Amino acid sequence: MGKQKLQEKSINKAFLEILKIDFLDIMPDERVQPRHERLEKLNIKNMKYNFSINAESFINKIIDSYKNLNVEIKKTTDYFKIHFIEDDNKKFSICFSISSLENMEIGKEDIFFKIDGNDELEKLEKDNNGEIPYFKKGRQEFQNNLLKDINLNTKINGQEMENTEVISFKLKDVYLFIISHFLLENDYSKLFFQMIIFEKEYSEKKHQNKLSCVVRAKDNYLKQGEAFDFGTVYP
Repeated sequence: MGKQKLQEKSINKAFLEILKIDFLDIMPDERVQPRHERLEKLNIKNMKYNFSINAESFINKIIDSYKNLNVEIKKTTDYFKIHFIEDDNKKFSICFSISSLENMEIGKEDIFFKIDGNDELEKLEKDNNGEIPYFKKGRQEFQNNLLKDINLNTKINGQEMENTEVISFKLKDVYLFIISHFLLENDYSKLFFQMIIFEKEYSEKKHQNKLSCVVRAKDNYLKQGEAFDFGTVYP
């Protein structure tokens, strides 16, 4: 290996170490798997437990969409969200948004995406009223159907709860994840979202018995990165 290549490798490794100083929360596999399996055992009708996206498609769509925003809008667009929806086949699904609001509310300039049938990220277009028909319908169907089943199956001490509808991330953390796993390391080709449910006795009351997901980088074979849990669940 030439001197320049060795220097580049050293710089990349040093950069990765810097990122890890203030990076993302890793959920160990010994916690991920029981939480994933516990969700499966609830046998929620029409639930789906894993989602995969082509990394190149994800990176290009997210970065290009953000770059095309007005400069003033960029200043307040700090969040990336995973929204729980019901797809056209009545199955649990997820879509994404780049947003100016951290919570469940929708910002006027928010940009939405879904996973298409080929594991590519597809930007969702607004209608003449400035709404996103696919997202609006999917969210309403989820609230009217799947969410009710999830709430029934996640009672605590007989009390029905309001389970997760949105997971909110800091957009900068998503960029750090992309840089770390796909730009500095070239072995990965997919983002893999694995659904979990926290324990009833979880230390943070907000997360008790709540659905969430971890995010991994994967390749086309068996290699996968660590599971990151760096979002906030709502409500």
